[in-house]
Amino acid sequence: MKRAEKEDVNAIAVQFIHCEARLWIGRCASLGIRCAGTTLGECLRAFEDEVDFLWATYAMEDDARLSSDAQALKRTLLRLFLHLHSPGGQPE
Repeated sequence: MKRAEKEDVNAIAVQFIHCEARLWIGRCASLGIRCAGTTLGECLRAFEDEVDFLWATYAMEDDARLSSDAQALKRTLLRLFLHLHSPGGQPE
């Protein structure tokens, strides 16, 4: 895995909180994601599923078909995830 700049790591920070005996809540403010699960693993999978959905729905869509808010989310997704996976760790 490529190393991310400190600011990028903070930008995709996900907070998981054990709220009750049988509930975990996950939150990622930079992507507007909130998820929940009865175990930490289930909450992590819900988070991954949401990122996959956002990627397929926004990052892979033509800008012409997206609202300005959706285009902003697309730019955030591309900046965060392409930066982590592109050669040399630089955005494509």
